[in-house]
Amino acid sequence: MHLEAEPQKLPGTRASSPVEASALEAGSRYQQVAIDDLLQQRPHEDIGVSTSQDYRYQAEITASFCISMLTKPQLVEVICEWHEDIVLRFGSPQPALELVSVKHRTTGPWPSISLLCEKGGLAHLFDRWMAYDQTARVRVCTNARLGGSEKDPSPRLLGLACQDGDFTSPVRALLVTHVAWGIIKAAKKKDLSLIPTKDVSIPKPDQWHDPTGLPMYFEDQVKEFLRALRLDCGRPDKPHAADVHIRRLVEPALRETGLPVGIAPDVYKALVDEIAAACRDEDGNPRDLAAFIVDPFANRATPLFREILARRTINKKRIEAILDAAQVGKTHAPLLPSGTRPPRAPGGRKMRSKMADASIDEGEQENAANLRDLWIDTWPRVSTGFPEDIQTLYTLELEILDIVREVRVELSESPTEPFGPRFQVALHRAIKKSRLSDMGGLPLSHHHLIGFAYELSDLCKFRFTRLSSATS
Repeated sequence: MHLEAEPQKLPGTRASSPVEASALEAGSRYQQVAIDDLLQQRPHEDIGVSTSQDYRYQAEITASFCISMLTKPQLVEVICEWHEDIVLRFGSPQPALELVSVKHRTTGPWPSISLLCEKGGLAHLFDRWMAYDQTARVRVCTNARLGGSEKDPSPRLLGLACQDGDFTSPVRALLVTHVAWGIIKAAKKKDLSLIPTKDVSIPKPDQWHDPTGLPMYFEDQVKEFLRALRLDCGRPDKPHAADVHIRRLVEPALRETGLPVGIAPDVYKALVDEIAAACRDEDGNPRDLAAFIVDPFANRATPLFREILARRTINKKRIEAILDAAQVGKTHAPLLPSGTRPPRAPGGRKMRSKMADASIDEGEQENAANLRDLWIDTWPRVSTGFPEDIQTLYTLELEILDIVREVRVELSESPTEPFGPRFQVALHRAIKKSRLSDMGGLPLSHHHLIGFAYELSDLCKFRFTRLSSATS
């Protein structure tokens, strides 16, 4: 699954002389200006179900690109709802744009080229690509797989061809013709102004291998489009998008940048909310209200578009502001996610027996039982249900047992008795200092993790006595 864009290395980007380097730099500046001019164009207005639904999912896919900017410096801006669902702007190896269409499919794979063009957004993406003078890369992001056979023109074969760029073999060459007819068919149902449909009769799908009747040069344009296309399949379904992105994108990005992983859920929610707000139509709300009050007539055509574009653009600086706010505003994990005291958990007898053997009084045993109850009640409520939970739980277990060993060795050097109560106090203190609650990326406090430690004791992972008398 592709979770961030990796621009391809373009030929000729390495200059072999100062003169060539200067020419390359000038060309890069020219291309940057050309991209600026493209982005300043007013996008076509989309009306209807195709653009009013699935906005939250679109915002979550947009967030996956935005968070990648923290670790992938070649991606410099993500623009929301401007010409396409998402526009990615790259700064290296050359200034470049990528138009991204986001499509969620409820059940099954994309079964046909026709459906991929109409419902999968391929025709709409082609129309917007045509407006960009064929300078942009293009991508479809979808949760669904590509169906069909590799031996016939199908979405699956199209995905393979786009991946390796081979459209020359007999079967793959037919893909271009099939996609061309699929785009024409979809354009007849939609307002896609740059696709020629007038006086074009569409044959039945089983005759789409024949290009006869396609507009002149249209097949060549489609081939160029497909060479720029990536089919980014296997994105998470709607119910799982947030958890997958938090675990696989936000948490690794925070670790790499040296920030506490515990803020990951807050960062992700704030980022998605920011994107959702950026996607809203706020043409009537100038960004710089003071400037508008001083000179309301200055806010016309191009300046207005710049204002709208700025509102819809997420860059690294904007993401870093979200990170700063999340760190400042981070609240402690709720002690009781259920809102009520946890019920008495089954088991616990072995833990109490070990504490009694270490001369820990009954009051402290009861306190330990309460913390164990808290852990057993909380973990199922805050865990995500994904395979990463197993790794998180196992890592926490290893870390807690390491703390147990360190505390026991440190205290065993002193002959002071009784050992058990001192071990219990030192264990609590060490878990609090460890900040393990930040490591998991889950809403857990040190109280929950101390409760987990007591559960590990009940599972016979450790005792509360000195090393010399400790047995499993």
